Amino acid sequence: METAMNKFRNSITTIATLIIFASFLGGCASNEAITKELTESAEFIPPNNKALITGSVSMYGGHFGWFTLKNTTTGETQTVGAINADDEYSWNARTGRGRTYLLELDPGLYEIIDWEYKVFVLGGTQIITPKNMKPIALNLKAGDQFYLGDFNFEMIVGKNIFGLNVPASVKVKVRDKRTRDLNNLKKKFPHLVLSDIKNYILNYAQ
Repeated sequence: METAMNKFRNSITTIATLIIFASFLGGCASNEAITKELTESAEFIPPNNKALITGSVSMYGGHFGWFTLKNTTTGETQTVGAINADDEYSWNARTGRGRTYLLELDPGLYEIIDWEYKVFVLGGTQIITPKNMKPIALNLKAGDQFYLGDFNFEMIVGKNIFGLNVPASVKVKVRDKRTRDLNNLKKKFPHLVLSDIKNYILNYAQ
């Protein structure tokens, strides 16, 4: 009887872990995510009563990064990262990989509040937060379509006491990769009018 109960508990733990992992990969930071990320639609046409934000998240090596978007009125949050269970990488070159994203949002006040980078280290994983970024405020109005740039995670390597290379820190570079990113987006959403998407690339990095 005790063995059967242990098996049942282990099964419940495994299922719960898979649900949490799948939710993260799908781009949701909580059960009250702001919106479902749009990944592909041959029919999608931006509605006049919504706002769109787009850009990309890129990184190097086998690690991955993401940022968190927050609705400052409702407190709802959502993660957007270089991994999404419903969306393949937009590119996967030898020097790095990344993904374009598209979010359809209600008009309102939003902030990108943090960036995080998950690295694989001996014995497990480590979350590193870049120190060079500040929150990005977005005041979105109906009909707005903004390109935020490419958030490129660059890991800085140091050495441990044994002289081996280890992750020391990470910084985010905000790059204008509009041509690459919007061309990728056009493949997923052929009805998008790219000229309607305005640049919203500021000097984010500190």
